[in-house]
Amino acid sequence: MSYTKNSAPFAGIAEAVTTALQQNNVDAKIADALVAAGTCVTLETGAVVWVSCVVDDKPETPQIDFLTVVIAAQGGSSWLRANGQPVSRVFWHGIWPEALASMGIDTVRRALMMVALGEPQPQIPIPSPDPAGPTEQDVFPGVSDAAGSRGIRTAISAANDIAGPLSDVL
Repeated sequence: MSYTKNSAPFAGIAEAVTTALQQNNVDAKIADALVAAGTCVTLETGAVVWVSCVVDDKPETPQIDFLTVVIAAQGGSSWLRANGQPVSRVFWHGIWPEALASMGIDTVRRALMMVALGEPQPQIPIPSPDPAGPTEQDVFPGVSDAAGSRGIRTAISAANDIAGPLSDVL
C-alpha cells in the first residue's frame, strides 16, 4: 500500500468536510481548520482521497484531542453514497501531554493520517519505552490495530459493494 500526494484538493471539499462532521456529531466550527490543514492524495488503487488532522482539544478530556477526517473522491468531487453522505471516516484520538511533548505535533498528526489512509503500520516508528519490548513500536499501537476499521480503504470498499447490483443470496 502506498499513496502519492496531489497538488490540489478535489472540488467540494469544504462542503464534504462539513457534512462528514455533521454525520459524526462533530461541531462544524472546526471545518475551516481541517480544510486548511488537509491534503489530497492518490492511493495505489487509483482512489483519490483528502485527509486532514488537527488538534481540537475537548475540555471534557484530560488528554489532548486530535480530530482526523478522510474523504474519498469520485469523478473529481467528493464521493457521495446514495443517501447523500460522503464516503468518509472521522475519528478522535487523545494523547497525553507528555507523549505529545516527546513526539511532537507533526509526528502525531502524520501517524493519525496514516491510520486514516489505511496504510500498514508502523509508519512512524518511535523508540520503545520498554527495555524488554521491541526496539521500535508504532506511535499508536492501539490505533494501528484499528487501521482497517478507521481507514478510508474500508469505507471505499463498502461504498463499492453497496453501489453494485444485488446478487441472489438464497
